[in-house]
Amino acid sequence: MSLLLDALRKADRERSAQHSPAGLDSYTAESDASRRWLPIVLVLLVLVVLLLGGGLLWLLWGDEPEQVTQAPVSSTTPEPEPPTPEPQPLVPVKEPAASVSAASSSQAVASTAPVEPDVEPNRLGEAHQPPGAEVGATEQATSASQASLDPAVAELYRHKPAEESQPQPQAPTVSAATQQPAPPAQSEPQPSEPPSAPANTLAGFPNVGGIRALPLAAQNDIPTLMYGQHNYRLGGDSSIVLNGKTLREGDSLGGGLAVDAIVADGVIMRYRDHHFALKALSSWVNM
Repeated sequence: MSLLLDALRKADRERSAQHSPAGLDSYTAESDASRRWLPIVLVLLVLVVLLLGGGLLWLLWGDEPEQVTQAPVSSTTPEPEPPTPEPQPLVPVKEPAASVSAASSSQAVASTAPVEPDVEPNRLGEAHQPPGAEVGATEQATSASQASLDPAVAELYRHKPAEESQPQPQAPTVSAATQQPAPPAQSEPQPSEPPSAPANTLAGFPNVGGIRALPLAAQNDIPTLMYGQHNYRLGGDSSIVLNGKTLREGDSLGGGLAVDAIVADGVIMRYRDHHFALKALSSWVNM
């Protein structure tokens, strides 16, 4: 019994220990831990506030656009420079033939004229001539000879272009290759005669019409014709079936109707004195 009581008491003590309120020691440990973290939290808060304040200041005063002054662009466009003229090639000027001949004659006279020595004192009994008299006489003789030659030369040049400007006509040469015989006259095509229709068709009987071409009295007298079969054989022995009766050329159907001819596309019938054509397998109904 004592063991049971001891066990019960021990269980009660443990139960009471579990449900008892916390003591002062526990509160002291928790307060020390909170005091240790408090300064760290305060420092972090201060740093965050400083960072936020610096960011706001940078946003307010740091984003001001820089005013860049640019020089105004002049709206005047430069005037285009006038094009410089290109240098033209020098063309030698041809002098007239008269000036060339005159210059050559003057050079010849100057080269052939003798150089006169210094004028000596006049001898007794000799006439004195000035030095320019002989040169003047030579020039007059040269000009006279040129005057006599110029008309002949001018006349020669006058006739030469006229002869060159009138070429002699040449006879045209006709080769054998170019000589082509004249094409024969084409005869006008003569109108060809229309081909005649074959005799073994209804077209070979142009004077025979259908039942509607007969007089009205004859149309009313012709009974109904039911075209049942059409058997055409080239060379003879052709037959047709009208109103259920087999007929050949020359057979009579009765009532004044007879078969005159059997062709490839129909039959030629005779009613009394009238002839009419009936196409193959086409019936006639008398209303």
